[in-house]
Formats: sequence, C-alpha cells, structure tokens
Amino acid sequence: MKKFHFKIVVLLMTFFIFFPLNLLANDLLIVDRRVNRIIIDPGLGGSEKGKKACLDNTYAKDINLNISKLLSKTIQEHLDIEVLLTRQDDKELSIENRLNIINNSKSDLLISIQTNSHENNLARGIETYFLNLFTEHNTSDEWVDKQPAYQQSSGDLRAIYKDLLIFSKMQESSTLAKHIQSSICEHLEKNFPEIVDRGTKQSPLEFLINSNISSIVVFTGFLSNPQDCEMLSSIKFQKELAEGIVKGIVEFMNDKSL
Repeated sequence: MKKFHFKIVVLLMTFFIFFPLNLLANDLLIVDRRVNRIIIDPGLGGSEKGKKACLDNTYAKDINLNISKLLSKTIQEHLDIEVLLTRQDDKELSIENRLNIINNSKSDLLISIQTNSHENNLARGIETYFLNLFTEHNTSDEWVDKQPAYQQSSGDLRAIYKDLLIFSKMQESSTLAKHIQSSICEHLEKNFPEIVDRGTKQSPLEFLINSNISSIVVFTGFLSNPQDCEMLSSIKFQKELAEGIVKGIVEFMNDKSL
C-alpha cells in the first residue's frame, strides 16, 4: 500500500513539474467549472409508473415536470445560465432518447427531478443521489476518450490524465449533490419544518448510468407518505424547493475546494 501511495505522489509531482503551463491555461486538463448550461430531467414522462397518484389527480409525472419548469424559470431569473429540459410536456421518452438529449446537449450539469415511493408509508423525506458513473469500466473509458487533454496526450501521461479526469467528475457530482441537498432542506425548513433530510447517497441508478456529465438526482419526497404527498402537491412547496436547488447551484459554483 505504501509503495502504491508513493507511486501516485511521484506521478502527480512529475505531472505538475513537467506539464506545459499553456495547456493548463487552455483548460484542456482542468475542468472548467463555470456553469454555462444546465439540463434538467423531469422524471417519468407519460409512463404508467408516472401516473401513480399523489392526491386526487396529481401524478408523479406532473409533479416532476412542474418542479422542473419552476427550477428552469428560477435559474434563468437569477443566474446567467442556459437551461434545457429533456421534456416540456407529458411526452414519454425512452431511456435511450433521454440520454441522447442529455449527452448531445453540451451541458455542464444534469439535475434529474424525481419522486420517491416505498411500501412502508412511514418512509418520507428528501434525498439527493450523486452518480459514480465512472466505476463502470466501459463508461469511464468512453468518456475519457472524448476529452481533449486525453486525446492530445501520449505515453505515461495518458494514464495520469485518465485518473485525474475521472476523479474530477466524481468529485463534482458529489459536491453538487451535497450543496443542493443541504440548501434545499435549509430553505424549506422555514415554511415546512416537518420536512425530513435524508442526506446524500451514491448509487449507479440505471437511468443515468451513461450520462457523460456531472449528474445528480433529487428525490423530492415520497408519494407513498401522506405528509410528503400533501407537500409535493403544493405549488408553494414546489416553488421553494426550486429556489433551494438554485441556492445549491450557486454554492457549488462558489466552492473553492473544487
């Protein structure tokens, strides 16, 4: 283990000593964390699963779309960021179509809005998942192959680039999830003190496993829980949840640890 750590230190020292400064200046290796475009995915579309009712005729697919549109509007009102949505209406899209939209959008971040459900109707709360997309060998290789720094490198530097690029994207997703989860809960607690903060979690959710950008999924509450269901059906709750997400985006953009 000590030999492994020593090897990593030597590789990193070699990289920072001999790596051309002009390449760093051109952002070919260091990920540009200025956020210019965000794509939002309202979960469930027109699927049967999306028709699960919350209250009366309020469905998961509609809740997700309403929150996503409010989020898009709030981002554009307060930040100089372009926003795209994978769907604007109740149109059902396959996973492949949604991933094509995401991966061809040239976005910096992906935020998926979903609702939760559980057989135990006592389960409730808000949780945010960040996706370790790069634990899948093929996925990581395909993504790294497209990066300019990797394409313009050769020899031993390629291995260094691969490790650093993958680590950077994993760190971005994790940091984004933590900022958004904490800001959502802090913002909502003022008017909805009954909310439950379930924290951030890591999971290779199938829907986003092939996304090529930093990605998170916000589970806004449990439709199976009466209290969460009532809040999710409230326009006030939806608006404030969107505001909380935007505050989290700002915190992410200002995070000096990245």
